[in-house]
Amino acid sequence: WKPDCILLGETWGDAGRLVNGNRLDSAMNYLFRDAAVAWLAKDALPASEFGCRLNRTLALYPGETNLRMYNLLDSHDTARFLYEAGGDKARLRLAVAMQMTFPGCPAVFYGDEIGLSGGNDPDCRLAMEWDEEKQDKELLALYRKLIGIRRESPSLLRGDFRTCLCDDASNVYAFRRTCVEDESLVVLNAGSEPVKTKIAAEGTWTPRISGRKPVSSESGGITVDLAPCSAEIYQKKAKGRK
Repeated sequence: WKPDCILLGETWGDAGRLVNGNRLDSAMNYLFRDAAVAWLAKDALPASEFGCRLNRTLALYPGETNLRMYNLLDSHDTARFLYEAGGDKARLRLAVAMQMTFPGCPAVFYGDEIGLSGGNDPDCRLAMEWDEEKQDKELLALYRKLIGIRRESPSLLRGDFRTCLCDDASNVYAFRRTCVEDESLVVLNAGSEPVKTKIAAEGTWTPRISGRKPVSSESGGITVDLAPCSAEIYQKKAKGRK
C-alpha cells in the first residue's frame, strides 16, 4: 500500500461511482471535454448551454474532487481537438485558455501543444512531431504562458467557480475563480466579431494574456474588450496582498 500514490480512472460520463472516498482519487473528465468540443470546436452550443453543462459537471462531485479531476480536450480514444475544430488554431487557443482556468487538473495530450492534429483512432495516436521546424512555436508559447499564469494564481489552482456572463448573441462566456489570495475573471469570446462589454466587478484588474494596461471598475463593473475568437484572464490580488 502506497498512501501518496494517485489512483486515476477512465470513464466517459459521470464518474461519481469511481471517485467516492474509498475508490479513486480522480477520473478523466470527458464531460468537460465534450462540452468544450461542442461549443468551441464545433460551434454546436450557445454560450448559455455551455455554461449549464459546466455547472452540471461541477455539481456532480464535491469541491475537493472537482479540483482533482483530469480535464482533457482529447485523448488516445478521441479525435484531437484541433481536428474537431477543422484545423482552426484560434479555437484551440480558446479551449486551452478554458482548460487551464477551469477547476481541476489540465491534462495535455502529447502534441496538442505544438499543433498535432488527427481524427479518431488510429490517427489520434500518431507519433509525436519532434522536428522543431514543423512545430507551432507560437502555440507552444501560449501553452507555456497559460501554465505559468495558472501556477502563479491561487484562485486558478483552488478557487471557487461562478459563471458571471452568458451572452448567446455574441457567443461570449465568462466566469470567476475566487480565493482568499486573489481573484481571476476569465472571458472567452467564441464569436466572429469583437466584443466590448461590461462585467460586474470591483477594483483594478490586470489582463494576463495580452499584457495590456490594468482596467478599473466604474459604476460597479469593468469593461472588457476582446478580439474575435480570443480569451483574456483578468486578475486582482486581495486587499492587503502584494
